[in-house]
Amino acid sequence: MRLTKKEPSSPGGRGRISFTMSVQIFFAMTLVASVTGFAVARIHIHGGGKSGVDVDLTPASAPGAAPFVRTAATDRTDVTPPRGISGAFRADTAGLYGGMHNESACDTKELGMDLTTHPDRAAAWAGVLGILAADIPDYLAGLTPVFLQYDTYLTNYSFVDGKARSTPAVIQAGTAVIVDKYGKPVAKCNCGNPLTQPTATEGLRYIGTPWPAFSRATVTSVTAVTVAIVSFTLRDLSSGSVFDRPIGTSGAEDGPRYVLPQAGTQTAPTTPAPPPPTPTESAVPTESAPSTTEPVSPTESAPLMTESAVPTESAPSTTEPAPSTTEPVAPTESAPAPNTRRRSPPVTQAPPS
Repeated sequence: MRLTKKEPSSPGGRGRISFTMSVQIFFAMTLVASVTGFAVARIHIHGGGKSGVDVDLTPASAPGAAPFVRTAATDRTDVTPPRGISGAFRADTAGLYGGMHNESACDTKELGMDLTTHPDRAAAWAGVLGILAADIPDYLAGLTPVFLQYDTYLTNYSFVDGKARSTPAVIQAGTAVIVDKYGKPVAKCNCGNPLTQPTATEGLRYIGTPWPAFSRATVTSVTAVTVAIVSFTLRDLSSGSVFDRPIGTSGAEDGPRYVLPQAGTQTAPTTPAPPPPTPTESAVPTESAPSTTEPVSPTESAPLMTESAVPTESAPSTTEPAPSTTEPVAPTESAPAPNTRRRSPPVTQAPPS
């Protein structure tokens, strides 16, 4: 008769797992860990610690899982932000936002009607932006539809369980938004979600599937101005030029297209200053030197030349005016000749007498 040793039972009542099964589970867990690690690498970009803030990557034309309303998508997926540009921008910066000349990026009237037909959504939407639900139509009438030109860090609000739920988000360039008179994006056009400024600035972890052009180095934010903007200078997405769109208009009142000056040309003075003296130009001030040397001695004119940073050129200016200032010397030089002729006869005639 063959004797076998009975394995002791665990405190939970289950038998101990065999060695073979343990090896199988180990390899299975290793495989899962490798796959999970790859998925986390795709979802958590530049992840921080446990105290970090998850920031949702929101691609263009994506209304999200719980939008306030559903409207026709006007977003553009062909807008690529310039490389190497990031940080906070003033809301009145020329070219910060984009647009289509004489075309609207958002139907604010439709958004207003969609919200007002759902009082619970209207109340939540208005509460985020600090207005009354009854004032939504008038509030929307003063907003300006534009396109984001850069991947922009904002706080996006979705409608969940009858309330507005905030989510830090980076919204892809090309997304249509509406901005207020201070330049702040206040709503997404493709879903009506209200937007506000972000609060967290450190420990950001980007969650979601990044779009091809996404880079942490090109994420921007918008700093609202304190003085109301009269018109926005928008970058025309079709031509690359710019045009002005008055606040509260949707494209019908767009100004003509024009080209922004290159960087540095705006600082050029309107009235050119006289160029500094050069060695070839030093002859010019020497011509005017006689008029200045009449009241000023040659030694006093030296500091004027040293101020022009050409001390070596001061010699010509002081030597040339000297003849003009010594005009009385000329008669004394010519005087000895006639005086010696007149005085010599008396000197020779005096001894004989």
